[in-house]
Amino acid sequence: MFCDYVLLKIVIVKCIELTFVKIKQSAMKRTLWHFLAALALTLMLVSCVKDNDIDSPSQEEPGTEEPKPEEQKPEEESKPEIIFKLECDWAEGDAVGIYAYDAESNDLVFGNKKLIFDGTGWAGDKLCWEKDSLKFYAYYPYDENIADPAAISFNVKEDQSGENEYRLSDFLVARSKDGVKIGNEVKLEFRHECAMIQVEVPESKYWNIDKKLEVSLCGVGISAEINLLEDSDASATTEETKGSVGNVKMCLVEKPGDEGKNYVYRAVIPVQTLKGGSTLFSYVTDGKEFKLGGPVEDCALNAADVKVFNRSLPVDYKHPDVIQMVVDQKGTFKHPLDGLWYFKMGSPKTEAGRNNTNVENQHNVHMSRSYYMGKYEVTNAEYASFLNENKIGSDGIWNGWKDAENKSKVLVRQYAKFGLIWDAELAEWKPADGCCDCPVVNVSWYGAKAFADCVGGALPTEAQWEFACRGGLEETPFGLGNGLDLTGEMAHIRATDRKTTAPVGSYSPNGFDLYDLHGNVSEWVADWFDVNYYGGSGGFAWNPTGPETGTGKVVRGGDFTMDKLSCRCAARVYCSPRVTNMLIGFRVAFDQDMKWE
Repeated sequence: MFCDYVLLKIVIVKCIELTFVKIKQSAMKRTLWHFLAALALTLMLVSCVKDNDIDSPSQEEPGTEEPKPEEQKPEEESKPEIIFKLECDWAEGDAVGIYAYDAESNDLVFGNKKLIFDGTGWAGDKLCWEKDSLKFYAYYPYDENIADPAAISFNVKEDQSGENEYRLSDFLVARSKDGVKIGNEVKLEFRHECAMIQVEVPESKYWNIDKKLEVSLCGVGISAEINLLEDSDASATTEETKGSVGNVKMCLVEKPGDEGKNYVYRAVIPVQTLKGGSTLFSYVTDGKEFKLGGPVEDCALNAADVKVFNRSLPVDYKHPDVIQMVVDQKGTFKHPLDGLWYFKMGSPKTEAGRNNTNVENQHNVHMSRSYYMGKYEVTNAEYASFLNENKIGSDGIWNGWKDAENKSKVLVRQYAKFGLIWDAELAEWKPADGCCDCPVVNVSWYGAKAFADCVGGALPTEAQWEFACRGGLEETPFGLGNGLDLTGEMAHIRATDRKTTAPVGSYSPNGFDLYDLHGNVSEWVADWFDVNYYGGSGGFAWNPTGPETGTGKVVRGGDFTMDKLSCRCAARVYCSPRVTNMLIGFRVAFDQDMKWE
């Protein structure tokens, strides 16, 4: 049998939200993996006593000698047998222990009797009624080594990842202390002596059901001493007692389905106090371990309490899986002398949507080295991981800049609709609800550069960005399909009912296997903007990096509020590098010789 815990109130958030709820035992319901039912153990007492009708001897008639009947032996009185009936769905093999005490003298009548559920009914020791009134005590799971019901030592399983181990860690007790008269049924309602920790992990592009995630509780009390005879909470023995503290591997009880996108892990632990600011969770996936915090302040867990955490899978924002190499074979033409490759940057004068001859002046660009380009725009989850790892507070200012000039620069500002928000309780950044995999927004150019520097890359130059955007297509307005048109089915651009960003990678990639270079959010690049820079290039540029100075940084790609012409490969706008805008994000480029950590 396993009693799942009832959550009376659940506040589901997608990333790093904490809520606390307490079990109300009168409202318990049970399913095997979800919410708990109160278990009613009914002991039906059925009398096996039979009346013995013994006739009185008849008076002898005068003068008649009656033969003496054979001596009758009185029928042995049977003791009332206690028949157990369980009004719940137990699992086959579940075993409970039963104690009975005389209600008047408090003497033990029988102790630690074992009953086993065989799938249809209960079997075990035959128990009989010997007293007028009895008090009953029961517990689960059964332990034959219990010597004193007032001092039961119990350890939860340190590996609760399997269903059976998880069930056997949930210590239950039931008591009928008022005494039950013979012939009356005995109802025992089980309650939890332990507490439950639940962590909900939003689904992410960084892992899925095929990519195993192991979640554990770190340094929690695993031992408890329970008094079956008294109605008091068991407390964990977390003093320096051997084996009393350990790491508990949690059980995956729910996977994302039609009704939700969270993976739900649970573990049962003895009553104890969770230390504020402590590292409570360990995530292991792909051979890497990540540590996550628990409650901000000390939190006391009582019997049958549930503590719910919502913790996103920690994002390794330096992981190479988010990067895609742009290869030199995709160049549009070769220089006849050195074999290096070129492409035409900008737009022809006849291209629809072209706003200024000089701004998009078409010219040849020499690219001497291959490079890595971010496969996706940097996400909220990635950027939040970067902010939290570097202890960047609610003001969004990073003191980790190497140059003093940038120490007052704001990296990011909150945007609750589809950006990042500051969780004051947890003192950390988290994505807005449901937006873990959406591109980060409201990040300044300085914020984009700080992230790129931290991962060992850089913001792409305009030339690198446009070459990547074209995806191998030559002199076309767009880098998707045939390059001549762009629809709302191809990219996240202005269309009916599009009021927010889309998770990165939601649309088809271009010829370089890169996503969202058209629409979704505009993207910062490295270059300063100069309206005449393209025109002054002499029709040819070698690895261009833009003007040396300026007042605005170039922004490329367009966003989901723009029409397709504003999202062309060659379209250029600019903003002050200090600007934080809800429609501007970025991606990262890397040198071809970079080395992954």
